[in-house]
Amino acid sequence: MRALIQRLAAEASDVAQGVQGVDAGPGQPWSTVLVVGAGGCSEWGLLRRLQAQRLVLVEPQQRLADDLLRLTRGDPRAEVWPLALVPQGDEATLLLLNMARESGTAAPAVLSVHYPRAGVAQRLTVPARPIEQAIQSLTLDSEQRHLLVLDAPGQALGLLQAAPAPLLQAFETVIVRMGVEALYESDTDAQAVSAYLKSVGFDAREEDPEAIFPHTAWRYERNEQHVRLLQFQADAAQAQADLQEARDRIAAHEQQLAQAQAALARQTEAVKKLESLQLELTEVQQALISERDALAAQRDGLETEKSQLIAQRDALAAEKAALTDERNGLIAQRDGLAKEKSDLIAARDGLANEKNQLVGQRDGLAKEKADLIAAR
Repeated sequence: MRALIQRLAAEASDVAQGVQGVDAGPGQPWSTVLVVGAGGCSEWGLLRRLQAQRLVLVEPQQRLADDLLRLTRGDPRAEVWPLALVPQGDEATLLLLNMARESGTAAPAVLSVHYPRAGVAQRLTVPARPIEQAIQSLTLDSEQRHLLVLDAPGQALGLLQAAPAPLLQAFETVIVRMGVEALYESDTDAQAVSAYLKSVGFDAREEDPEAIFPHTAWRYERNEQHVRLLQFQADAAQAQADLQEARDRIAAHEQQLAQAQAALARQTEAVKKLESLQLELTEVQQALISERDALAAQRDGLETEKSQLIAQRDALAAEKAALTDERNGLIAQRDGLAKEKSDLIAARDGLANEKNQLVGQRDGLAKEKADLIAAR
């Protein structure tokens, strides 16, 4: 990548010196340079020559990050991020290889064929940050020039794809160091990286002539017309999606309206039934009121009849009491007459006995008389 950065530094120097015929783009000079995988920053001198207003160096190896901090001390434009940029997550496992520059978060695969000694010497857990958040935090001005330098072994395509296209398109130039073939697990070759960058509006401008096989490095430049076309297509797709969403909402509203109308029809029918029931209820209420009034009249008549019957009952009770008294008097009279009858019967029986005695005496006297007559 050194030759590619040197070319950009030379262009920046020519622009600063006012060399004619040098086109440094619409937003001279460089505003922000983001270097992912800065290492010990052997290109520090070249990066400074870019004369960027802001230079962000990302390096997950703490020892190298400390070296960068010492190297950039006193330069207000430079800042060091001691972390790994990843597709997502806040931690990453850093694989330190025997070949320090080839270290990263991806495990070596075909790389070991080219470099048999490139084994994993140490595994470290390091802080990480999603690349999308990292680029967003830079708040890149679309009117200025920005450069992305990406040296993340085995992670180039994964990181590029994790950053939404509009964020990548904020960079005017992208330099990527990668394998000519897939050198790491889940890695891709340079052709796949170039194809992806092409799909988001970047044209391959030049290859690093100093790159050592099986690695390569390419400089990609943003194709403004292609980016505008992609943005137009994205806007059109978004508009189409919005239109479809609007249609779906309209269809949903129409369905809701139809359901509401059906519900309203049901409610109207229910209201009609309710009104009919209310009318029937009113008629029933009137009938019940009439029946109530009739029953009240009957009740009043019955109350009057009851009062009359009570009066009759009271009169009958009084009459009964009088008759009871009379009966008691008659019973007393009967009892007296019965006693008198008993007495008379007893007297009659006494008189009958007395009569029988007298008859006996008369018969005795008559016999005695007869005897006397006979004796005489």
